[in-house]
Amino acid sequence: MKPWQVVAEIAAAIHAVPGLDVADLVPGYETRAAHARAALAVLEGLAPIEMRDAHARGLEHVPPDEPSVMLHGDLPGQNILLAMDGPHHVIDWEYTTRGDPANDLAIVTGGVKQPFQIAGGLDRLLDA
Repeated sequence: MKPWQVVAEIAAAIHAVPGLDVADLVPGYETRAAHARAALAVLEGLAPIEMRDAHARGLEHVPPDEPSVMLHGDLPGQNILLAMDGPHHVIDWEYTTRGDPANDLAIVTGGVKQPFQIAGGLDRLLDA
């Protein structure tokens, strides 16, 4: 299995947990949109025009106002323990929250141009 397939499979399993189901245990947001708006709030009112533009662009792309899901919050490869003959395991749950699953995928790809060090790495992750 390719690395992006492993990450996609694990992320999908985590994101399958509705945020409301873990609201008593996991902090976070009730909706995906609320999570995105809170993340964008750090840019609000910053002086450089680039920050204001980034804030405005972000608000144009807020996800749907759908219920949140559980997020790992820090899902790069070093937090995935691969097993040869069994299920893979995920460690380091300290950033677990409820919100928009795009947040986990953004952390996995790290803003690099070639996630997984291949052309089309983000597309492969999203397809998987």
